[in-house]
Amino acid sequence: MVLETVGSSKASNIRALLIRAWRERWSDMQWGIHIKTVLPRYISGDIYHLSDCILQQALLGPLPNHLILSYLRHSLAAHIVSYGGVLESISKHDSLHKSHCVAALLDLLASTPQKVTCRGKPEDCLMLAVSLVAAVRWLLKVVLHAISRPQASEQVANLKTALQLLQEFLKCQFLKGLLYIAKLEDPALWNQVLSIVSEIENKHASSSYTPLPEFKDTFHKIFNDLNSLNPVSPSEPAVRYNPSITPICYGLHARIMVEAVMHSTQSSQSLAAQLVLYRQLRGLTEKGLYLELLVSCFLGLGSEEEFPHQQLQWVGFTFIKLPSVIQYINSGLNGITCSSSSSSSSASSSSASSSEALIAAVREFVVRTCLLDVADRRMNCNCLEYLLHELVVRTSLLTEQDAAAAIALRKDDPMAVCVVPGMVKEGSSSHMAIPDLILRAQPTVSSILKNLSNKNQESVLQVMNLLISGKSRDLLLTAAAASGKLFIYAQKFVKFNQQSLEPQPGETEAMAKNRALMFDLTFLLLCHIAQVYGVDVVAGEERETFVEGWMRCNMPEKGRHKMITPQCRTDTSHLVEVMQQINAPDMAAKYGKAFFAKVCRASPHIMQKLTSEVLQGSVSLPVATELLDRMCSHLCSLPICIAAWTCSYLQEVSSSHGATVNALLCHLQSNFSNQEPSLTLGSFKDRALLMSDIIENMVKITKESIVPDSKEVNIQSSFYSFFYGGIPGEMDLMECSSSNDHNLSEELDDAWKNMFRQCGILTHSSLWTFERLLRLGGHKWFVLRLLQCSMESVFETDLNRAMDLIYGILQMDLQQCCTALLLDTIIHYLNEPGSVALLSHRRIGALARLTVQVLAAAWAAALPPPPTTVGEAATSQNPTVNPTRKRSFAVMSEEDSDERLLRRMGTLALDPSSLSGISREGVGLMIAVQTLLNALMTSLPNGVVSPVTELVVALLQELLAAPVLLSPLLTLLPPNLLSVLLALYPPTTFTPSHLLSLALPTPSTSLPSPLTPSQEAAARRAAAKILCTHRNFVLAAESTQHQAVVS
Repeated sequence: MVLETVGSSKASNIRALLIRAWRERWSDMQWGIHIKTVLPRYISGDIYHLSDCILQQALLGPLPNHLILSYLRHSLAAHIVSYGGVLESISKHDSLHKSHCVAALLDLLASTPQKVTCRGKPEDCLMLAVSLVAAVRWLLKVVLHAISRPQASEQVANLKTALQLLQEFLKCQFLKGLLYIAKLEDPALWNQVLSIVSEIENKHASSSYTPLPEFKDTFHKIFNDLNSLNPVSPSEPAVRYNPSITPICYGLHARIMVEAVMHSTQSSQSLAAQLVLYRQLRGLTEKGLYLELLVSCFLGLGSEEEFPHQQLQWVGFTFIKLPSVIQYINSGLNGITCSSSSSSSSASSSSASSSEALIAAVREFVVRTCLLDVADRRMNCNCLEYLLHELVVRTSLLTEQDAAAAIALRKDDPMAVCVVPGMVKEGSSSHMAIPDLILRAQPTVSSILKNLSNKNQESVLQVMNLLISGKSRDLLLTAAAASGKLFIYAQKFVKFNQQSLEPQPGETEAMAKNRALMFDLTFLLLCHIAQVYGVDVVAGEERETFVEGWMRCNMPEKGRHKMITPQCRTDTSHLVEVMQQINAPDMAAKYGKAFFAKVCRASPHIMQKLTSEVLQGSVSLPVATELLDRMCSHLCSLPICIAAWTCSYLQEVSSSHGATVNALLCHLQSNFSNQEPSLTLGSFKDRALLMSDIIENMVKITKESIVPDSKEVNIQSSFYSFFYGGIPGEMDLMECSSSNDHNLSEELDDAWKNMFRQCGILTHSSLWTFERLLRLGGHKWFVLRLLQCSMESVFETDLNRAMDLIYGILQMDLQQCCTALLLDTIIHYLNEPGSVALLSHRRIGALARLTVQVLAAAWAAALPPPPTTVGEAATSQNPTVNPTRKRSFAVMSEEDSDERLLRRMGTLALDPSSLSGISREGVGLMIAVQTLLNALMTSLPNGVVSPVTELVVALLQELLAAPVLLSPLLTLLPPNLLSVLLALYPPTTFTPSHLLSLALPTPSTSLPSPLTPSQEAAARRAAAKILCTHRNFVLAAESTQHQAVVS
């Protein structure tokens, strides 16, 4: 809107018309008729400063001209001038000493709060917001003038009216939202408001003005609202967790099981942040969160199912990691900075007070007798006593008196049937339970790390021999994983392995033996860690060392096929040289000049030639196994390298040759650990046993990757029968995988129904079944099929339980599952608006709630990690890579999800500099969210309320209840989405606070605004327009209702 100068011809005509109207005493109706003859058609009087002209004529003398002021009221009611223009004109009146004129202006303002709006362009709506701030500034000037002048009845009346108007402005959500937009649009003007507020506070504190004490509370409230202006109020979750209805928080239990079993190396601080986020999403209290954590851990301890490392992982999570997680949760909820390591947290936080929420949770947890009995019987100890002891020692949230009271309550429980011994005293020789062994191993972890820093190789070898022992190895590694030190362990092993690759100048025979033993021990331990905790704990992205590169390229992993082409010289002379060195009769010739990287790289090629000759018939199978015995009987790392290549080759070999290759693999797996050669290195038995376990796991992973088709393959006489038959106890899984009548969808349906038969609690067997189905079926199929199973629920409790379980199950591969949910699953339902699922309001709400919960968890995980503490081992060279969490199956199969999304959507329309602190997963999520929002906008039918529009509204309402960390994603909303919804739904669907939260999200403290300055300005204009549009709908609804009442 272009304003004309005050001295223009139109402005002169308006002033002349005003003088004529005053002389002839026109009524306001006459004024309205004549002013339209001066103003062009469809042109606002604001362009010609009509409000300024009227006020100048009305306020010339010491008393206001009420007749001319009535012309302004009529012009405002007839939309000849806008509310923004009137407010701007009022704010220009500086003659505050004319108390009667000020009173007339205050009376004019008093009629605006309930009617103020704008029906123009977005720029006009933004001008209204700025004019409103100017009006607030003028009201504050009136207040300041009133308390700065001698007492007068007119000043007291003006003061009361001004304060009442300020209260009304700050009480109305619409006006408060406009003030917030203007605060961002014109910071200089808002600073003037704050400076006047500060001046009034000083005057009020030093003034002896008699009427001021009665306005003390009013002053305080108005000034607080102006100083901390934030019209956005967080919404409550639509469905809060109710412990009186639901016996357990299914989503939290599933989440804890995934973390304890699959992501056991994740840092305590990251897990605590995710749990605090889930508490906000589900409406859990602090006491409820602690209670559900205790229940979930003891359910895991008492599980009767047997899986590898399951018991140790639950013990390590419950008694080592859980106290640290609770400490971080308490610090996050109470705003305490927790900068010490978990091992020394009690020393650093001794001054902190106890947590009443944790104490109440423990008291409530003690009365769950059956759960405690099952866990105690399973662990053969008093688990509650062990856990409370760790909470007392390692945190300050529980005192010894509180722990003693809880233990006494447990002992005095008449319903308790499991009587087990308490904690083993120091120096006692009685049989120790697993929790006691794990807790005793925890201080050993720190001492071993100190010993590994020793430069003396012999002392380091003693520690390595302790770690290779089957009795102590898993205990120490479990304690290291739970305390966050496993990554440091792995980096130490990688360093020693790299130092042992090549001979050193002046190396003696004893030094050569120690070097060979060090290489073998570290290689075995790193393979074991990679199989149990994931390759990412061992290998960095750069793969600078030999063992890291070998892990990435050759180590068999679930969901990824490794190469079968050996990376080494292929000439025969080099292979003969390596074989001669391996079969040397003495230690000096065998290890003195050995380059172990070359030996490991050459061994797969030797195996390739040997396998080729066996398949061709030139070498018999007994001769081949004898050659393998001679080549692999000294270093246990060589059979692992050979077995890794054989497993990869086995996935591509034809069925006619599969039995022969499988026989060689079985020989590698079983025969080497049975006898110790006469010439070998130390600790052969422990190394051979660990080697056998590693190869067995390799074979198991390879077997799971081969799913034959029973239409083409005869199970009884084919290669698969030999392959599966050589692995004890695995024939049932082969039959399940290869049956025609039992496909993946049916298997997932059965697993889902079995889980619901067990009260909806996720078990270990169900978890591993879902993990295998996710790997075989892919993320898109897996997420869609899970939601289809959940949508079959009829009752609300079953539906909420199903969504909670899916939330926990998707934590197995959160980023990729979230992307599949946004890009594929929701789009699937949008393309079928008449489906049964979307015809139910409860199902629509449940789907929207799950989507936002998964998106919030994935976005929080993709944000930059919090500052690392001393005890948290996250020293990765690449800050965007989290070595404590296993990679996604999509990443492992070399599918760059971000590049796929970029090819599908193009680049984001955001400020590139704001994306520098976001990881690749975060950028991928932003692209997925933008794709979904655009699809929602496209799917909205014109002027029709449908299940699709219900889903869109439900998603927006759930986003309003989400934490502020999702605000960067809200900036991706299409500009016209809210306008379309406002036209379809009644104005009560969204409040002005909700609309402002969606149109102008609050910036996140952890990330800069993703919008460019021009985009931010456009967002402010759009937000002002949305608020005014909603206001117009509200006023229209009120008018219609009033007319209906009158008629």
